[in-house]
Amino acid sequence: MSAAPFVRLGLAALTLLGVATAVAAPAPIEQPAPPAWEAKLLVDYTPTPMPSVRRMLELAQAGPDDHVIDLGSGDGRILITAAREFGVRSAVGVEIDPWLVQWARSKAMEAGVADRVRFVQADLFETDFANADVVTMYLLPSLNLKLRPYLLNRLSPGTRVVSHTFDMGDWVPDARDKLYGHDIFMWVVPARVAGAWNVELNRDGPPLVLRLTQEFQYIEASASVGGKPVQVEEARLRGDRIHFRIGEDTFEGRVEGGIIRSTGTLPWFATRQ
Repeated sequence: MSAAPFVRLGLAALTLLGVATAVAAPAPIEQPAPPAWEAKLLVDYTPTPMPSVRRMLELAQAGPDDHVIDLGSGDGRILITAAREFGVRSAVGVEIDPWLVQWARSKAMEAGVADRVRFVQADLFETDFANADVVTMYLLPSLNLKLRPYLLNRLSPGTRVVSHTFDMGDWVPDARDKLYGHDIFMWVVPARVAGAWNVELNRDGPPLVLRLTQEFQYIEASASVGGKPVQVEEARLRGDRIHFRIGEDTFEGRVEGGIIRSTGTLPWFATRQ
């Protein structure tokens, strides 16, 4: 989260001093605008407790294959922990407060992880982080909701998103925990699967059409074989992995945009209509 409290107190004190020296003036003195980064600070800097930091990374199952992005990275503790204790391959912290950016960089140097962890001064709403495998944050409910469309539409299916304290509205978390009275939420970005799919099986038979409706990671399925309805059971979606059953056939697959490839013992293939 952003903005060291003593920076704001200093600005407030200077403002009061300016007012005091202008008492005799008949009209109020126009105060100079604060620096652009100061005007954009929306969240007071409140560091995440270290046990919560570790639990966030555990829920995300962060590991050596992951590139982690921390939004509002503060003193850098989440990413430094991700590199030192979870062995992530790379990490970037996005922080609008330049003082905190410098502090985080020095802490990464001290921890010996500056080769894998870097911090940038930027507005998180003007930053492209679509290449993340894990996104962490400790912001505010309004900011989480403002970020939600980007997370759902720009991040790759299977990306894990973890938030300390605040949720994502009606996007139900895939996992959650609580430490020291604060919730920790974890979501897996779901593939976009709503619509009709032509399913091909490696055997003769009439065409199978699968129809899916979706609300975040929750799906409902119906199907027809040769135009006749058939029952679909156990339909579920996690990231880019889909599972459902028709009769004695269990379908497991990976969604890759407009196609689904089999990942189970049943060979099948689907294309979006």
